[in-house]
Amino acid sequence: MIVTSTEYAQWQREYGKSTQPNASDGQAFATELAVQQSITHEQVSQVPTQEENNNSPTFSEDIFEYILANRLGVDKQTLDEIKQELKALEAEQDGLKGKTTLTDAQRQRLELLNERIDVLTQLMQDLVKQASERAAQQEAQQSLLSAQTVDALGVNVPDNIKHPFGM
Repeated sequence: MIVTSTEYAQWQREYGKSTQPNASDGQAFATELAVQQSITHEQVSQVPTQEENNNSPTFSEDIFEYILANRLGVDKQTLDEIKQELKALEAEQDGLKGKTTLTDAQRQRLELLNERIDVLTQLMQDLVKQASERAAQQEAQQSLLSAQTVDALGVNVPDNIKHPFGM
């Protein structure tokens, strides 16, 4: 961080030292400031985040997810069920991966869990993709209807407004 002489002088005024900086005072100030910032950065990085303290989503996250799902036309309940199942499968998978030695049955179970997680992830992606395709179709139909309505009403709209991108 670069500290200007003005900032240094202001700092000196606030803390009662001389306002006439010389080169060694400025360097000492910059060094002390860098040390303070690194200590503050370390303390901030050591503070556990909300996700570490509590894995449940906040109200704003829930609302954002609901609004996004509603906007995309995704069935939120189905999406939540898939997420819960994924979470349970991943917890079981982590438990098995944590073991140092696995029996054949446990290895097969781990492979089955990996496959099931892949299938559920793909299912979630497909749900979102289908919903976005439906939304795009509805938007296209709506724009077509509005264009037909404008034409039917006989409103004189310049071509560049009807089709601003030359379509």
